[in-house]
Amino acid sequence: FPENLMEKVLVKRRGGFCFELNGLFCMFLRTLGFDAWMCPSRQLRHGESYSVPATHCGILVNLENTRLFCDVGYGGPNPRGSIKLEKNTIQTVESENFYLKDYGTFGNQKDIFNKMPSGWLTLVRISGNEAQKREIPLITIGLIQCILPDLYGNSKVRSTGDTAYCERHASIKLPEGGFYDLTGNRLKIKMQRNIEVFSVAENDVPAILQKYFKIYE
Repeated sequence: FPENLMEKVLVKRRGGFCFELNGLFCMFLRTLGFDAWMCPSRQLRHGESYSVPATHCGILVNLENTRLFCDVGYGGPNPRGSIKLEKNTIQTVESENFYLKDYGTFGNQKDIFNKMPSGWLTLVRISGNEAQKREIPLITIGLIQCILPDLYGNSKVRSTGDTAYCERHASIKLPEGGFYDLTGNRLKIKMQRNIEVFSVAENDVPAILQKYFKIYE
């Protein structure tokens, strides 16, 4: 329910997983008058050589003659802003380059570069310099306009199935590619190009959550 999401994410600052964060943000956009819809998505950064369930989601926004995709529920390597749903066009978001391809839905990275008229777009991140350029497939995006209840089954699998988070995880992005990440009892801090990793005692976890993530419960 919307009030439950607002209580958890906004009041208690507990964060959430993709369906909660994107779901709440989509409702916020619609409240402001935007033509915004949920859409199914599939993560590709996994070791399986076969397609996995579409246990991720994003948001489609229609702005006059432009259609955008945004995702506030993944973080990590995904764009830190919205991108236009234009195929084979490099788009720069905060100095990071991405493009969309009309290819495949398989989880194995070789397969997704075989052309398949699947109705899904593949979001690809370009990293490295020209001499060592790497193209990293991140997610596939289903161009299907949904509301949050349409994705209830996908959300249920993500939160309770074998892909559910099984340990404590909090993450927040910082400017210039930095971040704080607490996974289990490991705190990772990235500032510019420097990464530090610390082991956190269980008794110190509440203080770490308050200091770095502003979580007070």
